[in-house]
Amino acid sequence: MFNDDQSAFRAEVEEELARMKEPKEGTEFDNFMRKVTNMESIISGLTSNNVEVAEKAMIKADLFINDLKAGENIDVDKCEVREKTNRTVINQAAFDELKNEPEDNKPHTMSPEAFMKSVEKDANERAQDRRDRKIISDRHKLAGNKAFREKDYEKALVCYNKAITATHDSGVLYTNRALTCLKLGLNQRALDDAVKAQSVNRKSVKAIVYEAEALYNLGRYEKSEKVISEGCKLMPDKENFLRG
Repeated sequence: MFNDDQSAFRAEVEEELARMKEPKEGTEFDNFMRKVTNMESIISGLTSNNVEVAEKAMIKADLFINDLKAGENIDVDKCEVREKTNRTVINQAAFDELKNEPEDNKPHTMSPEAFMKSVEKDANERAQDRRDRKIISDRHKLAGNKAFREKDYEKALVCYNKAITATHDSGVLYTNRALTCLKLGLNQRALDDAVKAQSVNRKSVKAIVYEAEALYNLGRYEKSEKVISEGCKLMPDKENFLRG
């Protein structure tokens, strides 16, 4: 038997457990998960160092066990079926929504024939774009050459700039612009272009000469000589030209 204090304590616990057991809005699965949470709370209380908390947890555990024996436990299998059913409905709804999407938004696969045609079309467009840019580049290059011959180096520089903008992989354009920059006293720019020209054609004799000249004008004499020496090793038959 309980004394008055113990009876009051038990009544308080029973009231708290009753609140925990009150049905809440939501699915059957949600209610099941709430009961799982309550069980975890009880287990946590049983291991508490606080005597009062542990005693409350003990009473809650006894009452909870009694409820289970009385058949109030949740039907877990039913919850799982309900959850699976809901997921099935959701998946079907998503599928139906996909069927109603515009054709352009639907994922699709491409046949090998269609893929090859697409690749061929892309290659042809790229080739045409290169041809168009080459035509533009050559036009500016010719204008630059004409201006250079007339010693209008500023105009030549502008023309070569436009030519290189259209075509970035021409070693000849970089050497032409490098020489133009040397004529204008733009030695660092001449050096940069000479190096770029060699990245396109390592055996560009003009590019090596212009690099060495730009370095010399910048006061980097040893580096200038090294560039010439390396060029001679790379192309022994061009040594006279390189050192000329």
